[in-house]
Amino acid sequence: MLPWNGASWRSREPRAETVRYDRRNSRMTVNLTNGCTFAFPPCLAQGLKAASDDELNTVEILGSRSIDFRLLA
Repeated sequence: MLPWNGASWRSREPRAETVRYDRRNSRMTVNLTNGCTFAFPPCLAQGLKAASDDELNTVEILGSRSIDFRLLA
């Protein structure tokens, strides 16, 4: 069994690299460090259903593990 110290864990786990709201397609798009992309309609995410396009555009990554919407606090 491999030891799971901080450095090895960070190198193996996919992490958020970029996140953006695609207004034209109404999709949140999260690009991961392993090359995968995760996209979803905001209406399916808790707390985002009633968010405006401007609110969704405030999305940012906090520490590569959390996605934050500044105007929805």
